[in-house]
Amino acid sequence: RIVHLPHTDLKDPIDSLKTAILYLNTNNGYTRFEDGTKVESVANRFVTFPNHTEHTGTSTSDTEYRLVINFNYV
Repeated sequence: RIVHLPHTDLKDPIDSLKTAILYLNTNNGYTRFEDGTKVESVANRFVTFPNHTEHTGTSTSDTEYRLVINFNYV
């Protein structure tokens, strides 16, 4: 499994924005936040957090794809 580098979704994060992830399929991938919180990839899970929060994702090794939709919104 590949663990990607921590990041924010915008080059210059904006405090008034939120970021969210919608997990479309269940697999052994996950999202990890800068505070160490780990969110497993479970179908239909929706996680929202401040836009400035660094996070990282992983690939999956038990399904062909890890499918997510990422949202950045006010």
